[in-house]
Amino acid sequence: TKMIIYDDTDAADLFSITVAASGASTIATVDDGAAIGHLSLTPDGDLLANPAGDFYILHDADNYFKIAVSADGATAITTVDDSAGTSGNMTITPDGTLTMGPPTNTTLIKGTTVTLDAGTDIFIDAAGGCINFLDNDVMVAEIQSGGGGGTLYLFDDASTSDYLRLHCQESGVSYLQTVDSNGTL
Repeated sequence: TKMIIYDDTDAADLFSITVAASGASTIATVDDGAAIGHLSLTPDGDLLANPAGDFYILHDADNYFKIAVSADGATAITTVDDSAGTSGNMTITPDGTLTMGPPTNTTLIKGTTVTLDAGTDIFIDAAGGCINFLDNDVMVAEIQSGGGGGTLYLFDDASTSDYLRLHCQESGVSYLQTVDSNGTL
């Protein structure tokens, strides 16, 4: 079953709703002269989508973007590249600030490679007074603030008991120390 609404000045431009087996439905627009038959939804209130499954934006049937929402609002955002490659990249480009993470929980950014590439500066702001650097879950460095200054620790990759410590405090007073847990060099 299909319902078609035609443009009153050009019958080749149209809007249609098609219902097929099992209630599968398609809403479509056709612009016979270009590809600007845009579809705008302008509710006087919220726009609610409550699918029984997931939400997809398709490039084609095998290359797509998916949003899945499950119990307790847990949400997964996925890109799929059917060529078995890794070209299903995602770019987020805000015209302003990108804020991620709830104020009281941990924000985890995870991937094979994570690159921070800023046109100017990168700021890391940890309100807890400690920034940790790990390699495969092994602590390799730490920056601490408080206690009258700032301290950088560079750890041996086998033990955080072996380290280089650089401490700087008021008036530029600085200390450089190496620590070997078993007393050997």
